[in-house]
Amino acid sequence: MVNEQQLEAFLSVKSAYQTKVMPKSNTITFLSNETGMSQIWRLNEEGEAVRYGELHDVVRNYYHSPNGDCTIAEVDTDGNEKNQLYLIEENGNKITPLVVEPKYFHEFGGWSPDGQKISFSSNRRHPGFFDVFIMDLATGEINTVFENDGNCTPLSWLSDGEHILLEFPTTNIDSEIYKLNIASGDLVRIGVENKDARYKSLALKPGHEEGFVLTDIDAETMYVAYFSMDKPNELIKVTHDVKWDMEELKLSPNGEKFLYTLNEAGFSRLILCDTVSSEVKEIPGLLRGVVSSLAWVSDDEFVFAMKSPKCPGDIWKYNLNSEQLKRITFFSENPEIEHLWVDPETRIFTSFDGRGIPYLYYGKVEGSNKPAVIYVHGGPENQTKGEYYGGIQYLVSQGFAVVTPNIRGSNGYGRTYIKLDDRRKRMDAVRDLAALNKHLAEAHQVDPKRIGIYGISYGGYMTLSSITHFPELWKVAVDLVGMSNLRTFLEKTGPWRRKLRSSEYGTLEEDTTYFDEIAPLNLAENVQTPLLVFHGQNDSRVPINESEQMVNKLKELGKEVEYIVFPNEGHVTHKVENKVREYSELVKFMIHHLTK
Repeated sequence: MVNEQQLEAFLSVKSAYQTKVMPKSNTITFLSNETGMSQIWRLNEEGEAVRYGELHDVVRNYYHSPNGDCTIAEVDTDGNEKNQLYLIEENGNKITPLVVEPKYFHEFGGWSPDGQKISFSSNRRHPGFFDVFIMDLATGEINTVFENDGNCTPLSWLSDGEHILLEFPTTNIDSEIYKLNIASGDLVRIGVENKDARYKSLALKPGHEEGFVLTDIDAETMYVAYFSMDKPNELIKVTHDVKWDMEELKLSPNGEKFLYTLNEAGFSRLILCDTVSSEVKEIPGLLRGVVSSLAWVSDDEFVFAMKSPKCPGDIWKYNLNSEQLKRITFFSENPEIEHLWVDPETRIFTSFDGRGIPYLYYGKVEGSNKPAVIYVHGGPENQTKGEYYGGIQYLVSQGFAVVTPNIRGSNGYGRTYIKLDDRRKRMDAVRDLAALNKHLAEAHQVDPKRIGIYGISYGGYMTLSSITHFPELWKVAVDLVGMSNLRTFLEKTGPWRRKLRSSEYGTLEEDTTYFDEIAPLNLAENVQTPLLVFHGQNDSRVPINESEQMVNKLKELGKEVEYIVFPNEGHVTHKVENKVREYSELVKFMIHHLTK
């Protein structure tokens, strides 16, 4: 029997995230879903959290001006991810539509050093081409400064006001970074030529003549590298080789030290490095969870967002002089229910080919024959980390075992591991899930006849693949915004996304026959499990047709399937009321079929 009130409490928890610091005033800002959808908040002089502007829909990101007197907010409509840009002034009391063309995508690219102009990219010229634009805020004039036949995102302006850094994705994980001369259109590569690699968190020292970047060039995992504008193609490794990826880098205002996060099997460590002495210090006292959104308040103090399986997310501050770690927001405190939440164990199982596959195991109940649920993340290159999942915590509180694997193709375990499911190796990831199913009975005393599976996006595709290729293993399944055929997905998704996905999935020119051979849609007659499907009407990544065609096919075959569409959501369910309904239905569906 589901305790509806308690389930809703598990699912409707609030949190704070994406922290930033306003220049000049050093006001700490962040996003929170306290009002039911993501909005900007700030800490006032008394340290109280107050609203900073009120936008009509979900704020996806925001960027303070160099003087800290105004802010650009990226806002989409009903989850369609077509960001429009709004200007917030007068301490949040004045909001002006700035770059609003609802048919197109817009990605903010930074403020000019004097705060008079902004850059952004948009696909206004062609659905699959993102050009770079500059807008003069005083006149409203918009000029194209760089035409690009592909995907492109401006990162930031250089301090001379004459150059902009641009990022060009080459695959779904790899990218290239260039310095654009605004006047001439000339590009200069920052990074090693003719080698695929990931580049992220580029940080420039004062003067913008040198800086640091995270990369995995000639390595398995991400590390910190130094570069100079004089020799931008030469990268000098700053940090030593480690087994784990470095995920986020933030340079102090004076450029004398930087912070970076280390992703150790899905849990963060936070490291401080002196750029002069190379002395390294780990920041103590963190939760066993995930750290993100590093932001310096001064050269001796910084803030960051932190979440864990038992903390949905809040903002913390650390002072280097006093060595004091202090929590400064409390949105995610839930004294009535948080004592019911559990920390997962980090485990590894042996898959069909002998490879070790990592997973997190959530469980309270000892003994045999308990039901279990497997959750599969999306991406495919995402990673399930040590963070709060309300649905998972509720299932565990009801005596379920829940497992969140990082099957081959996941991020966080090295470049080779990410590539293990590429193209014709796709089914190896499905075999991982079949091997995990059998492992649960042996290692965790799970009832092999009561194992359910669910996944989001690519995880939804893995779920559908599992119940069509290994139908006898699963008792129940839930698919959230998943693909049902890689061919139809690539035919209908955004043209820029199709190009970036080719190295991962394959191409329509070369792999169509294979796509159809393995497609869950074409194997729907194999399904033996009840299936629940969710999709957002405005999904710009996985078109809703992927769910509709699978649901229709199953209904034609007389299979047990339920289908729920959210008209005001897209690929990700952002609004709290929809998220509560989505996971309430998911949890109740699992409990109904795994306990009867």
